[in-house]
Amino acid sequence: MFVASFSLVFPSLQWSKPERNLSQPRPAMINPYQPPAAPENPGGSSETVLHDAPLVAHFRWTEKMQRYALAKYMLSRCAARITLLSIGMIAMTILMAILMVLEWPISFQGIPFLLPIIGVMLVTAILYVWLIATAKRSTLTRLAENGLLPGAQITLEIRPGKIQCQTLSPTGAHHSFEQPTQRPAYMNTGRGLLIITDLDSIFFVPRKADFEGWSYREFRAAARRTWQA
Repeated sequence: MFVASFSLVFPSLQWSKPERNLSQPRPAMINPYQPPAAPENPGGSSETVLHDAPLVAHFRWTEKMQRYALAKYMLSRCAARITLLSIGMIAMTILMAILMVLEWPISFQGIPFLLPIIGVMLVTAILYVWLIATAKRSTLTRLAENGLLPGAQITLEIRPGKIQCQTLSPTGAHHSFEQPTQRPAYMNTGRGLLIITDLDSIFFVPRKADFEGWSYREFRAAARRTWQA
């Protein structure tokens, strides 16, 4: 009604509906619930762009950290031998008990019955200590050769196919070495990441290390992607 009256009074001012150009495509609607698309590589690949720089961790190698890393590594390295030794001790104890019940006289105090069992336990304990001490000594020697001594400042770099380590001892001596590795064994522990590159060759990255802006979880995930690539 109002539009018609306005057109009669002012005929030169005609209101017209704007025409839409059908040749232009209609703008796409934005779905607020759709997650943003991942960035694509310049070459056209849909794979996400990974961090090309090496993974770097700065930390101080302490005696407490060394004992913890060695304990975890000993359990991993000597697990099969310790299991066999434990099974052998149990079998020898059962065999001794059967022989004493069938053939050997048993006093009321039980001393002849306990002596062979105590002897088996002592021999097993000696074998335990010898097994762990031998492996621990060789690992400590390898750590000392690589400059991983208590009190040293460590800079660890993880690159595809190798691990580089630079150490600064408390006396000011610099040491640098490179460990070639493709897919090392690793163990995520409660205090950090244990990396096993070779027999008696280990690295330990604590959770509280300086990862140059990365978090420990991001560093660990990026290291796994590097080793699995």
